[in-house]
Amino acid sequence: MNQINDLILDKLADDIEAVFTAVTESTEQASVIRPGRLQQNPVKAVTSILLFQGDPDGLMWDDSLVAERENALDRQYISVPSFEIGGGDFWWRRFVAEVQYFGVKDKQMRDEARRIANLNVGRVQKAIRQSMNQGRGLQGLRDDLGEMTIMVLPVKVTWTQGGGPPASYIWRAKVKFQVLTSLDY
Repeated sequence: MNQINDLILDKLADDIEAVFTAVTESTEQASVIRPGRLQQNPVKAVTSILLFQGDPDGLMWDDSLVAERENALDRQYISVPSFEIGGGDFWWRRFVAEVQYFGVKDKQMRDEARRIANLNVGRVQKAIRQSMNQGRGLQGLRDDLGEMTIMVLPVKVTWTQGGGPPASYIWRAKVKFQVLTSLDY
């Protein structure tokens, strides 16, 4: 049996992989794209894209019924009841795509390291945006338990920078997004 969160993570990993397949510049390629934590040396991986259900750092990014008004994220684009009598309910399934760039081995200077990191975050955002298009990507996935995806909404990006001069920069970004689902009983 498959549950909707697993289907979303696996499908988005495939969609991100497709975007990165077109990258020809070796310093801009992602060596790891997968759900879950990185299980190898991040310096050797250089660029990794890790997908999580919720926030891996536990920073209040949990699945929520549509009616829950935490930070008013649910009201930006759609207004629906959280459940119907005799029907199902709607959920915001929340995810994070963590983009890591460890420019330690390739010795990129600060501006070039920032450019590569920003470009790769943009590619992840592109994959998420493309998944919002009807008939492709995350739209219309259905699990074995009767839950189906309806729409995808990117929410925000946060950044941290580490490392330092002259050429050992580390950039990390979290792209937070949520997927509206419907569960029929």
